[in-house]
Amino acid sequence: MQVFPDTAQTTPASSVETIALDVTGMKCAGCVSVVERQLGEHPGVVSARVNLVTEVAVVECETGTVDPDVLANKLTAKGFPSQPRFAQTGQTPATQGTLTPAQRHERQAKEQVKQLTIASILIFLSIIGHVGQWVGAPLLPVLSNIWFHWGLATVALLGPGRSILVDGWRGWWHQAPNMNTLIALGTLTAYVTSCVALLFPQLGWECFFDEPVMLLGFILLGRTLEQRARRQASAAYESLLAL
Repeated sequence: MQVFPDTAQTTPASSVETIALDVTGMKCAGCVSVVERQLGEHPGVVSARVNLVTEVAVVECETGTVDPDVLANKLTAKGFPSQPRFAQTGQTPATQGTLTPAQRHERQAKEQVKQLTIASILIFLSIIGHVGQWVGAPLLPVLSNIWFHWGLATVALLGPGRSILVDGWRGWWHQAPNMNTLIALGTLTAYVTSCVALLFPQLGWECFFDEPVMLLGFILLGRTLEQRARRQASAAYESLLAL
């Protein structure tokens, strides 16, 4: 794994070493701040810098006092799956049973496309269910049934939106709420309120089962495009460093 002696003149090279970690799960600058704070609070760590685009954390620590695997496990427990970055020689991701950054990005891209496809189908069915109301005659009665839209919202939350809800809950539980926490609060509030309105119609409340479907679908679309742009920027950055 990459452990480099620090060459800074202000600190003896033998007293400080640098550890590189591959960190995933970061969505914004707030996530970067959380990761840097978690790393900085670890005993023996002198400083920590995190790059959102390359998804790499560079940690300066006192020589021999910090185990890279312990740091990676700490971030993983906080909702940011991490692993030590390996050098070109010696141990490799293949021998350790882990994925290289390129392999991990490829897997994430495939999973995102899969989840986006499911979310798009749910959005399409949700929209079709309201077309009949717009034209004055239902195309298919089942598509306009409120229980059908309840099913769409349930599938959206348990399927494409599950990872968002789990990550949002994990962030809240560890007192480090993130963007997924806000999304989870919004979608679950709309869903639970709609379920109450459906089960107790005498309350006169409106049902908003379409909102979780639409919100999760467009968020997944935006994140898929964002990840694609981020991978391109990361590849361009690495190519520039290789010159």
